Amino acid sequence: MQQIDVRMKKKRRKWILFITIFISLTVLFILFKSLVSSEENLFTENGDYLNSVATILLVENVDSSVAFYKKFFGFNEYKRFPFEGRATLAVIEYKKLYVMFQDREVFEEKKKKFIGGSIEPSFSLYVDFKGVKELYERVKDQLIIIQEFQLMFYDRYEFSVKDLDGYIITFSDDLNN
Repeated sequence: MQQIDVRMKKKRRKWILFITIFISLTVLFILFKSLVSSEENLFTENGDYLNSVATILLVENVDSSVAFYKKFFGFNEYKRFPFEGRATLAVIEYKKLYVMFQDREVFEEKKKKFIGGSIEPSFSLYVDFKGVKELYERVKDQLIIIQEFQLMFYDRYEFSVKDLDGYIITFSDDLNN
């Protein structure tokens, strides 16, 4: 009986988290859309201020995650903190694409003070990648493939992998490439 209660609580927490994230994203989308469409646009008033958007992934080991993305996907280390010793935050880049890795333990410890409760973020990356077939051939025997290379119903070739921390990364290319 207790196991059923625990499972129900976990399931309820996941649904609450999902609904919270959905509502948050919807509010952010509406806010962003209104800012972009308004005459007094915060992002373009007196010049362009919005330079890039970076995804932050919570990871168990920042240094290992940086090495993984460098080895398999050609990213370069852009910045890391602290500069010496084990990193707790790092930014990697490829052209003008940025991904940030934050040490999960440090993040949860610091953020709990501000938001309270536990933090259970989930995220997957969707990457538009020219030459996805070649990338698939290069990594298929070295990575955990979640979705094999295939043509999707929306006319894109795709495959998905799992990174060191369980995040799903989908690589996609236009049918014409």
